[in-house]
Amino acid sequence: SGLIRQLSDLEILAQVEIARRYQQIKKVVFMGMGEPFANPQVFEALHDLTAPELFGLSQRRITISTIGIVPGIQKLTREYPQVNLAYSLAPTDRLREMLMPITKTYPLGQVLDTLDQHIRQTNRKVFLAYIMLKDVNDSDRHAEQLTKLLFKHKKYLPLYHLDLIPYNQTTVTETMVPSSHTRIKAFCRIIHNAGISVNIRTQFGSDINAACGQLAGAYRDDQKQGERTMSAIQEQSFEWLLCPVCKSKTRLKIRKDTILDNFPLFCPKCKSEMLICVKQFHISIIKEPDAQTQSR
Repeated sequence: SGLIRQLSDLEILAQVEIARRYQQIKKVVFMGMGEPFANPQVFEALHDLTAPELFGLSQRRITISTIGIVPGIQKLTREYPQVNLAYSLAPTDRLREMLMPITKTYPLGQVLDTLDQHIRQTNRKVFLAYIMLKDVNDSDRHAEQLTKLLFKHKKYLPLYHLDLIPYNQTTVTETMVPSSHTRIKAFCRIIHNAGISVNIRTQFGSDINAACGQLAGAYRDDQKQGERTMSAIQEQSFEWLLCPVCKSKTRLKIRKDTILDNFPLFCPKCKSEMLICVKQFHISIIKEPDAQTQSR
């Protein structure tokens, strides 16, 4: 759907802060919501995420996934050398250009040379992401081409790690089909036998349309209506919840098949925390705020 606008550094940090209310944050990954290095505010966010007086995260607990913006990689190497780096790979420039037009600006050779420099200066592992698409890039020949490409950078090969990622199909990208598990295993075997560190990425969320790429893929622009529509969304309902402390009502939007147990919820008015249970259009409080929470 194209670029709408850039997130500010505060908007990026807000996502981490909201998540931190519900669980300990052990890792932050910039992935799946646009190219990080196209937004200068990402480096401002990195500063605050790693600042001891703010979030205090170790650089090694942060990962940035890039399509290969060379100046961004170079800046990361200079300013945040311990941040993990992942690069979306293809076996040839021609194939990658078909899938990712940015290859015209930053061809494979240039990006891999830059990654070699990153490894040389940081001595840190670089992760290579390879999306598996049926009859597009998953043949034995593609595996051999990929092996040949990586062996051009043999000096730094021990610090390259290849992740084979099953494609998550969406309702608006039906021309793309994921490779079969058998084909992915055969592809992985060729890479592994060549002596390259490789594994098959485990999928999460694809059964509820929430895997990598699916959330964005579920949305499309409707030029005639001038509005965004979401496909394959399930029936939704609004339910009211009464806060046991201040008696204010909170309106929650849930999906028909939602099942959540022991889910923490903060009252938007008095900020009291309670545990709720959500089961198919029904919301109930399973633990009311204690005295300490109420006084706070």
